[in-house]
Amino acid sequence: GLAVDDEGRRLYLAAGAMDRLLFGRVGSESITGFVTLPAPGRLRLDPEGKEIYVLDREADRLRIVNRLVARQEGSIPTGDYPTDLVLLSGR
Repeated sequence: GLAVDDEGRRLYLAAGAMDRLLFGRVGSESITGFVTLPAPGRLRLDPEGKEIYVLDREADRLRIVNRLVARQEGSIPTGDYPTDLVLLSGR
């Protein structure tokens, strides 16, 4: 998965083969940070700009990452092999 913040300055890339969620800046070729996550897949940014929701299809979980401090803050179990993610009312 790939997402860009509302300001169009920061990007987030799920690098499943590396087991990492990568952080970068639009227009730059460098990685500014990362969070180690098992099998990251689709991702969505919360409207408030604090969290990234990342699907972990191998563990059947939704990982919650604080993008301000680049740290996983929690996870929620999903059904078997989740394939997509939709936010309703910010959650």
